[in-house]
Amino acid sequence: MASSSSSKTFVAPPLFKAFVYAFHLGLLKSFAYIGSTLAARKTKFPPTITKKLHPSLGEARIFFPPNYTSTGKSRSDPLPTLFSIHGGGFCMGQPANDDHINARLAANCGVLVIALPYPLAPGNSYPAPLYALVSQMRRALQKTGTTEDLPIDTSRIGVIGFSAGGNLALTIQQLLDDAEAVPEIKATIAICPPVSFGLTVPELLERRTPAARAKGDDFLAPWVPRMEWGYVPAGTPLEDPKLSPKFAALNSLSEWIFVVGAECDVLCAEAGAMVAKWIGEEEEYGENGREEMSGRDGKIRWVLAKGQKHSYDHDIPPVLANETPEQLKERKRVDEEIWKKIEACCGDPDYQDELSNVVLWDREKFNNAPIDKIRKDFKRELLIPDMGDDEYSSGDDFETETRKYDLRCQKEAELAEELGNDALAGEVNAWYCLLIDDEVFQSILNAPEPAEGMKMTYGEHYVKIITIYERSLRNDHWPGWGRIDFRLLWWLRDHDEIEQWAPVPDPQREGVYELPVIDGNL
Repeated sequence: MASSSSSKTFVAPPLFKAFVYAFHLGLLKSFAYIGSTLAARKTKFPPTITKKLHPSLGEARIFFPPNYTSTGKSRSDPLPTLFSIHGGGFCMGQPANDDHINARLAANCGVLVIALPYPLAPGNSYPAPLYALVSQMRRALQKTGTTEDLPIDTSRIGVIGFSAGGNLALTIQQLLDDAEAVPEIKATIAICPPVSFGLTVPELLERRTPAARAKGDDFLAPWVPRMEWGYVPAGTPLEDPKLSPKFAALNSLSEWIFVVGAECDVLCAEAGAMVAKWIGEEEEYGENGREEMSGRDGKIRWVLAKGQKHSYDHDIPPVLANETPEQLKERKRVDEEIWKKIEACCGDPDYQDELSNVVLWDREKFNNAPIDKIRKDFKRELLIPDMGDDEYSSGDDFETETRKYDLRCQKEAELAEELGNDALAGEVNAWYCLLIDDEVFQSILNAPEPAEGMKMTYGEHYVKIITIYERSLRNDHWPGWGRIDFRLLWWLRDHDEIEQWAPVPDPQREGVYELPVIDGNL
């Protein structure tokens, strides 16, 4: 190990060991980069927009909540904003790794989520990532009120970080105190953060709870000294609060602090001890750990994810390969705690009320329902005239078709008078969105096909199509949410792939369109 905690400064390992660390990190970074890049290209949770906020880094990925559009057509009010910082041991990773989390945070909490990149170690060691993050936050705020406007509510800003990103989230406020034009961070959420440096691997393993030790070694443990070597320059004081938030004064941090630890994580005990110290319990985290701790009238909170490993909220094979039903239930419980904390400290109190106009949710209606029944049930709700027996038919003669056309125009005029012309203007009303969970979605997929007479061959008039987390070519689409437009027909470019879509210019035909899925898990 590179150092002992009593040495007070970080001591570089011997040259040969440093070479081995560099070699191991290089291999890990290469595999991680390839995997992350491929995953990002196939993401089911694309950002609403991307923006370059730093000249030498990649683009920030920005997620809007479903009741807001990036063009400001739905609302003009500023949004509570959450800056998201990815993990990866300070040495690897990219913002796209957290798309599945950030998309759901935006959808469930009604916040604008801005996922920031930062320069990676060992080429960019402490404190370079911190300054790069501050620079991007400042630039994002400077764009407010310009042609590149981001609707940021500067009175409600939070930061969330995962793993190494949790460390950066906890320490960045101390730099922001000295940064011009950057307001105070109101809330910090840190998931599985490293909060101190210099402990040996045996010390880290021994500090876990007896229940965690009984499960064997942690997959992260052997990588801790390698990542510390990459991030911490030799001679750096280990109790520097900008490096180790465990030693930060509470008055230098945000008003609201929420820390999540994974019980089987070697980093958990140090994070728990940090929170215990902040709430005045003199590091009495205890040998068996603490499942929950609260202080400062609930504004400081610790939650232990029981039975979970490091990065349990990410799709990492060593973590989720053998996830039990109990662990899945625990993961959902902690997810809900995170959402509630964000809503309490910087969320929009009216967001859930507004969603009552957005979400069309009727479990009984959708469960095991045929596609044609769903289409029929939503026709009136989607402001399309109900023609009854006078719907267009391919067998209509000219006189019948003319009569039906005149009748449709009359019904459209009646709807326009009642609901406004915008309701009939080529796009479905932006407030009509559908939220269903995975169980209901699967039941729809397994439901009977539409009536035989409604089926058409590929490339013609009607095809049964349901998209999952895909941005359509005609409508803005938020991950987990989607507009349903029954006046557009979509056709599948490849019957075996659901990612490829193109519109068919035949708006008078009916079809089944965006039925996205969100199951409420981070």
